[in-house]
Amino acid sequence: MAKEPGKRKKHPILRAVLIILVALIAFGGIKLYNAYKQYEKDNADAQVALMGTEVPDFTVKTTDGTGFNLSEALQDKEVVVLNVFATWCGPCEKEFPEFEKVYQKYSDKMVIVAVSGDEDDTLDAVADYKASHSLSFPMGIAEDNVSFVPASGFPTTVIIDRNGKAVFCQSGTIPREEAFEALVTSFMGDSYEGKPVYLYTIITHTDKVYVPNVSVRLTDGDDVEEITTDENGYYFLMKNEPHVYKAEVTAAPEGYTGGTIDGEAGPSSGWITIKLKEK
Repeated sequence: MAKEPGKRKKHPILRAVLIILVALIAFGGIKLYNAYKQYEKDNADAQVALMGTEVPDFTVKTTDGTGFNLSEALQDKEVVVLNVFATWCGPCEKEFPEFEKVYQKYSDKMVIVAVSGDEDDTLDAVADYKASHSLSFPMGIAEDNVSFVPASGFPTTVIIDRNGKAVFCQSGTIPREEAFEALVTSFMGDSYEGKPVYLYTIITHTDKVYVPNVSVRLTDGDDVEEITTDENGYYFLMKNEPHVYKAEVTAAPEGYTGGTIDGEAGPSSGWITIKLKEK
């Protein structure tokens, strides 16, 4: 009669090796995570440090061959928007149509110049991208001349005012026309006081849908903001000083309750994502 197979024991040396490998992988993962968090912090600090400082003059190769120069643009424009993107970047693709709508309204007062920061992108690739996405503002490729931009990822947007100073710097998409319009127009006109602006975005949603009309309390020390997300589950808040807001859901529509809150809105990302639960 055949002997019933038993459970094979692992060799003690092999088991020890496996334990060591798992420990090394875990340790390496922790080190990578800590390094990434430090990178995020360093980048956030660099973005805050850039605010209010004079931007070095720069020239960009553009797809139409004319080129773009900052000092020349500031001779007749009040606002220059420098956007660092990549042709493969999904969030970039989401915000560019919103940028285009605002650019069409205010091209007499502002200019947008979008430059690819991906070293694999070519001028021809950017030209094809511009044409296929029906974008009219200048686009080109980034070189060392825009290395002053502390970009932790794509997209990163820097806004330069009429005085040649950086007055907005943020990594992450600006996906709504009204938010971008409110942002750029705050630097236009005789009432502009030369102050930087920080944009904070709050989003309320479930796994499936965005949830409108959610009341949220934002706190940063003594600074408290009571806000309600709009019909699309968004809220945009602009401030002249940097904040790190913590969020608390104070009221949700019937059928929903406050859930998990992803992150704190601060100068580096400016986003708080609130995931609600369905009752």
